[in-house]
Amino acid sequence: MTARSLRILIADDDASLRIVIPAIVLQALPNASVEVVQDGAAALESYCQRPADVVITDYEMPVMNGLDLVRALRSMRADMPILMLSGNCEVAGQACASGATTFLEKPAPISHIKALLQRWCA
Repeated sequence: MTARSLRILIADDDASLRIVIPAIVLQALPNASVEVVQDGAAALESYCQRPADVVITDYEMPVMNGLDLVRALRSMRADMPILMLSGNCEVAGQACASGATTFLEKPAPISHIKALLQRWCA
């Protein structure tokens, strides 16, 4: 998988994080295509129209939360890495049991996010 062909899908209802997370992604993967949506339902719709190589999702979002998004993607046999972020570390076990590849507690260190992306997309 080359950086030129990568598509990263980000779902977060926090407007400031919809700016920060794409910036982190583009620092790690400068040639990636990044799509940002506000909730899990929009992420699922986007994924169905055009699959992503990596999904980064918040846990708590309106319409469809991150757990439901992960479950829906995995039920479609989507096998891309999924990073779930949340300020609530108590959902880490549920996130991973539902199919998230990795869970990071917010605020997650930028270096950890970059390292995951680079490892997954190498």
